[in-house]
Amino acid sequence: MTRRPSLLVSILLLGAHAACSPSGAAPRNEAVERAAGPLVTTLASAAAAERAAAACALRDLGDLGAMSPKAIAALETLLADNRRVEGLACGNRMWSDGAEWVRITSPALEAANALAGFMPDAFSSLVRTLQASSAVARAYAAYGLGESGDPRAGGPLVALLGDSSGDVRERAAEALGKLEEGQATQDLQSLLQDPDARVRRAAVEALASVGARSTEAQVAARLADSDVQVRRAAASALSSLGSSASLGALSKAASDADREVRKEALATLSELDAPSALTAARAALGDGDTGVRQEAVEILGEHGSGGEVADLGRALADGNWEVRQSAAEALGSLGDGRARKPLRDALGDGHWKVRTAAAEALGQLQNADDREALEGLLSDPHIEVRTTALEALGSLSDPRAAAAVGKLLRDGDWRIREAAAEALGELNATETAALLTPALADSHWKVRKAAVDSLSQLEDPATLPALRKLLRDPSAEVREAATDAVAELSESGEDD
Repeated sequence: MTRRPSLLVSILLLGAHAACSPSGAAPRNEAVERAAGPLVTTLASAAAAERAAAACALRDLGDLGAMSPKAIAALETLLADNRRVEGLACGNRMWSDGAEWVRITSPALEAANALAGFMPDAFSSLVRTLQASSAVARAYAAYGLGESGDPRAGGPLVALLGDSSGDVRERAAEALGKLEEGQATQDLQSLLQDPDARVRRAAVEALASVGARSTEAQVAARLADSDVQVRRAAASALSSLGSSASLGALSKAASDADREVRKEALATLSELDAPSALTAARAALGDGDTGVRQEAVEILGEHGSGGEVADLGRALADGNWEVRQSAAEALGSLGDGRARKPLRDALGDGHWKVRTAAAEALGQLQNADDREALEGLLSDPHIEVRTTALEALGSLSDPRAAAAVGKLLRDGDWRIREAAAEALGELNATETAALLTPALADSHWKVRKAAVDSLSQLEDPATLPALRKLLRDPSAEVREAATDAVAELSESGEDD
């Protein structure tokens, strides 16, 4: 169990910020230097957590003014200190699903981050450390140079690619990628044959970052690498480096033993070549991984031209609801009338998100013959399904739906009433005004505003008396909408 930093560092940092506040009498840099003194002393603490926290505090303090050579030298000594500690003092805390997650850090990492922020003053310190006897120090110095964004770091980092330590070569390659150092292409390419898989992965990612398209063939060859992380990186990198020359290797990678490689290969094929992506996606519909099948479905929806309706229709029967949802969305994006039958069937799916996606897709296809099927969803137990069905019915612009939609203006949920009012404005039914007028007195302002907006679309001067009553509505939004509607209808009446 690692020790958490005591209150000492927190107190020191608060005092440092107070000393450097704009109201302080001393000049800013002088105040920063004075405030940094106790933190520099803490860098030599016996507790690794306090050393890391002090380095982190100095990094924050450096944002307020220049850092002293003494502080930079003290941080330099920490670059070899790789003791793992919790990063609580540096704000490395996250919450996910109600659980707290704390990032693990080290004095070396926090020192490198601090030095990276002290440019240009700390540049010589980091470059000097690239020659240190400690591989840990060399690695973190390389990391710091990459984080610094200083273009002068390219040459020293390239020289480090031949280091005897795999950790150092990895960090140097990553740093060159962050700096987007295009002059390092040839040196990075040589690392694709490195015996250390971590170095090969870093080289692939760096080559992608610098946009080294001349290395496409070498990167594509890494799709057959023995290490899964390298293969994943290569599949992703080819999205920016690849061309038609890589399609064969990527299509083969779409059948890789690793699901992430398969998914990345499909995504990259989708970016590079639609026909190849469609072929691979059809084959992937039977993949054992949910994420891969979902990626395949999305590709069919994005690049398909109608011939994929049958494939996507079968995907609507997938055992995973997310795949079925994606299939419904894809069918809607195809714009092919043949998708209506499987989508109507999906309106009865056991998962509400699939029913919602199917309703939305039918709205996109805008075929009035789907009116009754969508009306059947207006009694669905899930509100999202009902509101989407109302939106879809509005998209059909079929006046025959007005009666069913109008009934929901009396629903107990204001969101349903709002959606119903909005949909009625799209239906062009003769009874629209009669249905909407009572909604102008609804208890919720969003429903009243939706009714105003829909009535204004009718362009019927006969609605003016009812709309004028809302010019003094308690809601500013409703008053504004009513004012606009009255003005437009009054002007229209004058024109007539």
